[in-house]
Amino acid sequence: MRLNRDFRNKTWLFFVLSIVFFLAGIFFTNTLRQESGISDITSDFENVLHAKEIRTDKLLREVSKLSLKNPAYNFFDDLRFKNLFAKEGLVIIIYQNNKITFWSDNTPQIPVDFDQKLFNKNFLNFGNGWYVVRKLLRLIKFLPA
Repeated sequence: MRLNRDFRNKTWLFFVLSIVFFLAGIFFTNTLRQESGISDITSDFENVLHAKEIRTDKLLREVSKLSLKNPAYNFFDDLRFKNLFAKEGLVIIIYQNNKITFWSDNTPQIPVDFDQKLFNKNFLNFGNGWYVVRKLLRLIKFLPA
């Protein structure tokens, strides 16, 4: 009789353990699925950043053409460059003779004097966010990172 009771106790133990491991498997499977959502967010972010890079490259080419045609061009009067940060999250900065001459937005704390070491970095932190540095000819642009 004792052998029969030990067998039943072991059977119940294995049954309970199998349920525990089954539930643990379901839990970890759901946890891993939630982590894959992070990769979706990362992919979306990369797509948005790439679109902003393309848009900013286009704007920099326009700025380059305008400044090469007319070095005294007044970018402040050009509606294409007004409120770029509010509209598209972009900031365009033009330095001439190591001094800032145009900025499309003053949201980031932009240095007034040009510092080559600062703009040789790929990413900048101006206190209110991280920015990606992009250059064209001697023009620099920022994208929120």
